[in-house]
Amino acid sequence: MRRRFNVHDVILDFETDSQELTNQLLIDYEDFLVKHDVNIGIKNKLKFLCHESTIRDYQENHFLTNLGDICSIKDNCFKFMVTELNYRNPENVWLKSIRPYFTTAIVELQIQKFKTFFFHSGCVTINDKGIAFMGESGSGKTSLTSQCILNGADYLSHEIVFIKRKDDVVYMLGLPQRITLDIGAAVWFSRNYIDLNFGVDLKKYSGLNSESLFDKRTKTKITLLPNKLKRRNITNNPIKSKTLTCELKYIIFLEPNLNLKEPRAQIIGKEMAAIKLLKANESMCKWNYYWPSIDFNTYYKDLIDLIKHISNTIPCYHFQWCSDHKLNYDYLTKNVLEL
Repeated sequence: MRRRFNVHDVILDFETDSQELTNQLLIDYEDFLVKHDVNIGIKNKLKFLCHESTIRDYQENHFLTNLGDICSIKDNCFKFMVTELNYRNPENVWLKSIRPYFTTAIVELQIQKFKTFFFHSGCVTINDKGIAFMGESGSGKTSLTSQCILNGADYLSHEIVFIKRKDDVVYMLGLPQRITLDIGAAVWFSRNYIDLNFGVDLKKYSGLNSESLFDKRTKTKITLLPNKLKRRNITNNPIKSKTLTCELKYIIFLEPNLNLKEPRAQIIGKEMAAIKLLKANESMCKWNYYWPSIDFNTYYKDLIDLIKHISNTIPCYHFQWCSDHKLNYDYLTKNVLEL
């Protein structure tokens, strides 16, 4: 079975004989699904083939995925040969063997063809205004993104966002994949939104206090599918992204402070904003060894030009959030975002 996707003008064909693996792909990329018979030629096109295989001969042009499956890349075609044992767990195969290459291949073409850069960020739109949440892992990007969605915001991404400049306007291009919450955030949302279905029993964590719940050292992750995330006061209406591209209006750099009774925010200067933006990009460039076609001298020159423009034209805030995400959302909408 084959599926075709148009991810912000990068075309990907995915072929597999596993319906379960296709379903995993659709969880993350259904918003980009197009008819396979659409004639798009070969420009900006990638092909992914994934099949079960007993061949374990490791050749010079092969490399191993995180699960030990074999992958070969030639002429923009990624061929995955998955072991029988791994094939029994399609979610694991998708998340650990295939999706990292699927995503980075999109990134490479976005950079190469469109001068689009990607950042470690959650992002939503509220009243057609794009808001990016940036910060280190565990800083609250996914939590604040989820709280905004529950209050009616449109979901663009919780982890990766593409950003590009066209004339003097800066745009965000979303990747609305499955949402992965730290255990602390999952417990908080389950306590405060009892209609949310996480698909796992969170009762064993119910006695933890705020510091224990939001401890960055906790490795447990809970997956929440976007179509299961219900809007507050519209509980029968599942989330689906209305738009995948919007103008970037605000950037919020996050820092948790669980000792606060209420959150606080402060606008930051251009120099500090530029440093934080560069860091938000560099944290994603751990994947750059997959990008053989990228000239990194040109890449960083264009990136610096984009960051300068953003820091000069878009308001950037340092936001310290407390353990109550309802308070965090209310504070942002009343005191920071001109909505």
